[in-house]
Amino acid sequence: MMDDTSTAQNKSCCEQIRDGAMRVGLSKPLDKHRELTQEQVQLVLGTLMGDGSMYKKTSKAKTKTNALGRVLGTHPRYYTTHGKIQEEYCRHKADVLSNYVNTPPKIRENQGWGIESCVFTTLTSSAFDWVYDLVFQKDKKVVTQRWLDFLTIEGIAWWFMDDGSGTTRSTTLSTHGFSHAENELISKWLTGLGYKTTIDKIHRRGRTLFSLRLNVDAAYKLQESMRPYIHRSMLYKLKVQNPEVQASCARCGDTLKLHRRQLSNENFCSDCLKLNRRNSLDKYYKTHKDEITKRQAEYRKEHQELCSQRSMASRRKNAERYREYKRSWRKEKKNDPDFKTKKAADDKRHREKMKQNPEKMAAAAAKRQAARTRRMQDPEYREKTHLQQIARRAKRTPEQIEKDRTENRDRMRRSSITQE
Repeated sequence: MMDDTSTAQNKSCCEQIRDGAMRVGLSKPLDKHRELTQEQVQLVLGTLMGDGSMYKKTSKAKTKTNALGRVLGTHPRYYTTHGKIQEEYCRHKADVLSNYVNTPPKIRENQGWGIESCVFTTLTSSAFDWVYDLVFQKDKKVVTQRWLDFLTIEGIAWWFMDDGSGTTRSTTLSTHGFSHAENELISKWLTGLGYKTTIDKIHRRGRTLFSLRLNVDAAYKLQESMRPYIHRSMLYKLKVQNPEVQASCARCGDTLKLHRRQLSNENFCSDCLKLNRRNSLDKYYKTHKDEITKRQAEYRKEHQELCSQRSMASRRKNAERYREYKRSWRKEKKNDPDFKTKKAADDKRHREKMKQNPEKMAAAAAKRQAARTRRMQDPEYREKTHLQQIARRAKRTPEQIEKDRTENRDRMRRSSITQE
């Protein structure tokens, strides 16, 4: 005598569906001539978790209802919408439900993301009654344990193809349309199947939405389980890399940690990846140097005051580092004859340019004098200057002393001539 387990295993697909329909409370079993196949059941139930939906027109003339409150004499239809880029996948769905589809998928103007979308709708059929009663409450999808119990790995694959995405180290299932309680139910169900899941919060336009994320181990396990059911046009979503496989950096040869691996033809560690990016930026700058310099000059000209404020704020914030940089720069250029020649030419050109604009020259001199006066009012600065002068004088030779005196006499004579 066969036990209950072996009896359930020997039941046909249609018998299981019919039993399921009776479990969710239909008043009578499904029409034998309009029963969904196992593949169709998983498609409909799986995609209703994602982009699929159902529509049922209520007849006002007939008010008789069944135990679940559904108006008798009307049946739902299944429909789905995808972007133009997923047209092949949408047509594959229509092929699976071909005995319920009279009109092939159509391309129409999209009301949401993208310019065009691909849509199709099934006929209304009593075969969808039990699905509608299982999934919808007051014309809204509500996730229940009964619904989840009907889903197999094939149904999860249909759901993933609709609303799944991922990277090399995780998989995300978009459950934005479900509440936090529903997300917790789904997460608990997936974890019970061996796919550990966490709930992520997404804040968008003042609303809090949710999504489910699987870490690399669970994501890879789920990915390989779903692979036989993934349509060829959706294979690009299977991105998770095997966590058991070690990879080495293509540049330095170090073993890569999983969180540093990249989905590319070559894998690089974080240091080599930064170096590659730096080299790419340097290459771009050298190629477009004139254009970048021109744009920088135009921006500085338009926002001269703002750039000056930012520059001064940066110098005040990093004063010591800036001074150290200047000291090292002067030390490096001190014995460079080419630099001295270039600097002398630049200084001469600057002085000639200033002489052509006496007002600007006088304003610059006044600005320097004001800065000098402001510094001399600081006791610490005066003390520091005095100590520097003493140290400088102590190091001078007699020849340097005589040279300094001569320069001072010449400076005083030029000053007196200018005043006269």
